[in-house]
Amino acid sequence: MMVPFQPCIVRPPDTEITCPVKGVAGGEEQDRARQVLGTAEDPRRAASDTTPTIRPAPTTPKNTAIDALTAGLRNRPFCRLCQTANLLNKTGSRALADHGVTTRQWAILGALAGPRSQGGIPVGDLAGLLMVSRQNLTGMLSRLEARGLITRTVDKRGKRSRLIRMTREGRQRWAAMQPRINAFHAAALAGFSNPDTNAAMHHLENLRQNFVALERARGGGG
Repeated sequence: MMVPFQPCIVRPPDTEITCPVKGVAGGEEQDRARQVLGTAEDPRRAASDTTPTIRPAPTTPKNTAIDALTAGLRNRPFCRLCQTANLLNKTGSRALADHGVTTRQWAILGALAGPRSQGGIPVGDLAGLLMVSRQNLTGMLSRLEARGLITRTVDKRGKRSRLIRMTREGRQRWAAMQPRINAFHAAALAGFSNPDTNAAMHHLENLRQNFVALERARGGGG
């Protein structure tokens, strides 16, 4: 059981926030963010496009005692992750409110805009790429489909499967979102050098792989 350090509230996976747009920074930070990111695509998707080596599940002795200082130190990153995830969901949705797109819908459109999804991607594969459950993904896909931004078609390789594709309107919307996305990236990565960003990606990927290993060990896939 993790020793509490300070309260953190995790936003439910299907929470969507549509808040009025507030200005975000640009200028030199925006230029630097573009250099760091390389493209206007969501950096989370860029990280997921790689195929990392699957690690064995980390093991923890059941009766290992740790001191209060170590317990508190271990809890801090998770608290920061909770806070950061909540703020990403909130500020990302706010930044794209003019387009009527939430942070999670942004992630879906970004995944569908990638080269690996040009011919369509099965729902299960898309859920795995975004690391969400099929149940949560289905509701978000339905909302995007109702707006004409994506389409679901029968997969000829297996008629029980559906392929998800971005429509022409969806690609136009994605292109129109790029200035806002670039500005958001610039503001969020303000003060980060290229080495800072690479280091952050390295540690986040290590943490992500540990979570994947834990999920696999419990039969949850990943």
